[in-house]
Amino acid sequence: MTYRAKIGTETLELKGDTMPENGSASLVISGIETPVILSKLSKTHKNSDYVMLNIGGKNFRAEVISTPEGAEVKLADGRKFFVELSDEKQLLLESMGVKSSAKKSSGVIKSPMPGLVIKINVSVGDTVTQGQNVAILEAMKMQNDIKSPTAGVVKEINVKEKQAVEKNQALMKIE
Repeated sequence: MTYRAKIGTETLELKGDTMPENGSASLVISGIETPVILSKLSKTHKNSDYVMLNIGGKNFRAEVISTPEGAEVKLADGRKFFVELSDEKQLLLESMGVKSSAKKSSGVIKSPMPGLVIKINVSVGDTVTQGQNVAILEAMKMQNDIKSPTAGVVKEINVKEKQAVEKNQALMKIE
């Protein structure tokens, strides 16, 4: 799997089967591939983990705090930076002209493509966190997780399971 990480103005590519969870991957910087190993050490609270990163043989201990826009990384030496991480599905959607920033600005979750609603994972009145999987949409024989762009309460669900939907059709509203 390929991920894109934006750190300030720098864009990096991560390649690996298990990133960003525990495991190994390759970090591509300016065309040079460097091995990366990520190990979760402990969970501090719901949105924060302590991790050990080994990048090209150098170890870095860090606290990773998930935020609505990505992750804030605090290294043990006091340095801090913000990482915006995109996975292959997000990169594919962006290449098709679907902007993820538009989804984040609204509590209305729209279908990113035509497809079939396979499963709805929430009910009206449920509290959801940003990034929580709220539905599964099947498109082109692939199942795609539909994630909440914002934290809040499910106010309405506009579709049913096994219903066909069009691109940009409103699936549900989160407030």
